[in-house]
Amino acid sequence: MPPTVKSLDERIDQLAEDFGELRKDVAVLTSRVDGAINLLDRIAAQMNQMSGQVTALVGDYAAFKADTGRTVAVIKWVGVFGAGVLFTVILSAFSLARSAGSLETTVQQQQKTLEEIRHELSELRGKQK
Repeated sequence: MPPTVKSLDERIDQLAEDFGELRKDVAVLTSRVDGAINLLDRIAAQMNQMSGQVTALVGDYAAFKADTGRTVAVIKWVGVFGAGVLFTVILSAFSLARSAGSLETTVQQQQKTLEEIRHELSELRGKQK
């Protein structure tokens, strides 16, 4: 059966209605895509900002590491110098104690010798009188 004008009109109206709904769906989809693009733009801006912050953080870390390295090097140097001085003081103290003991022994021997000389001198004076 051949299509009638009325059935063609109904079909055209249905197609126009479907096309209108399709336009609405496309408009909704377009707005959603635009929203997603805006969201991606904001995310990209935040990523750029964070990238700058991370770059600054890396620079700060490098400066901190360099400062810490210098501080540790100075502390090592002071520690080694202090240990050397302490070792020298301890060694000198032992050497001084040994020398003092030796000197005391020498003084005691000289005192004995002096006493012997005095004693002999007094005996000689006694014989001369």
